[in-house]
Amino acid sequence: MKNWNLCSFNTIIFAILFFLLLANVFSVLMGDKSFIEYINVLTIPLFLIFSILKYKPDNVSFIFFLLFAFLNDISGIIFQGLHTFYATNIFFIAACTQLLIIVLQNIDLNRVRKSIKAYLLMMFLISIFFLSLIYETIEVVLLNQITVILFMVKSLVLIVLGLLSFGVYLSVQNKKSIWFLTGVVCLGFSAIFDYFNIYFLNEWRFFMGHKLLYVTGIYFAFKYDISNNSMTTIRNADQDSFQNNIWA
Repeated sequence: MKNWNLCSFNTIIFAILFFLLLANVFSVLMGDKSFIEYINVLTIPLFLIFSILKYKPDNVSFIFFLLFAFLNDISGIIFQGLHTFYATNIFFIAACTQLLIIVLQNIDLNRVRKSIKAYLLMMFLISIFFLSLIYETIEVVLLNQITVILFMVKSLVLIVLGLLSFGVYLSVQNKKSIWFLTGVVCLGFSAIFDYFNIYFLNEWRFFMGHKLLYVTGIYFAFKYDISNNSMTTIRNADQDSFQNNIWA
C-alpha cells in the first residue's frame, strides 16, 4: 500500500510537470512570453502543495531553496527592465546556494576516494580557466559592472554545485544522488540558455529551453526531497512498529 501511494503521488507530480511543460511550449508557440512567467510562478506552489499533503518538509535548506526559487519566478512579474535581471539572478544564486548547502550536508569528504577528489579538482580548475576567459570577453561587452559580477557569481556557484553533486553521485551512486545531480544539471543548462538569450541572441528557442529546463530541474529537486522524506517516514513507521511489538 505504501508503495502504491508513493507511486500515485509521483504520478501526480509528473502530471503537474507535464502540464507545465506543455503550457510553456504552447505559450512560446503563441508568441506570448508573459504567459510563461505566470505559468512558471505556479510551479513551486503546485509541487509544494502536493508534497505537503503527502510529506511534511523538514529540510530547512530545501525550504529556503523553494522560497528563493519562487522569488526568482515572481521577480519577472514584479520588476521591470534591468531590475528584473538583478532580482532574478540574485534569487537564483540564493536558491543554488541552498542546494549547495544540501550537498555539503550529504557528502563526507573523508570518505571520497582520492581519485575522485583529484578529478573534481582538475575539472574545477579547467572550469575556472574558461570562466576567466569568458569574464575578459563580457567585461568588454557589458558596461554595467554589477551585471558582470552577477554573471561571475552565478557561474561560479553553478560550477561548484555541479562538481560537488557529481562527486556525491560518484561516491554513492544511488537513485537520490542521480535525481539531485539531474536537477542541478537541468538548472545549470537552464542558466546557459538564459545566458545565450540575454547576452548573445534573444531567440524563442533559447527562451523556451531556459524555461523548460528550469521547471524540470525543480521537479527533480522535489523528487530528491520526496525520496528523503519517504525514507524517513518508513524508518519512523518501522521504529513505531518495533516498539509496539516490544510493549505488546
